[in-house]
Amino acid sequence: MAEIDEYLNLNFMKETPLLFHHAKELHQQVEMLPSGPWWKYKDIVTDLPMKH
Repeated sequence: MAEIDEYLNLNFMKETPLLFHHAKELHQQVEMLPSGPWWKYKDIVTDLPMKH
């Protein structure tokens, strides 16, 4: 987190309009993101043997 704060304190980053200015604030923004999609699957059983 210290390295992220160091990066965010660079002059060109200070001029960039962001919703966060510290690593802790960035982490809070990430936590608010929705979770990714969940894969659904169904095992298919065949009468013949398969390798895969």
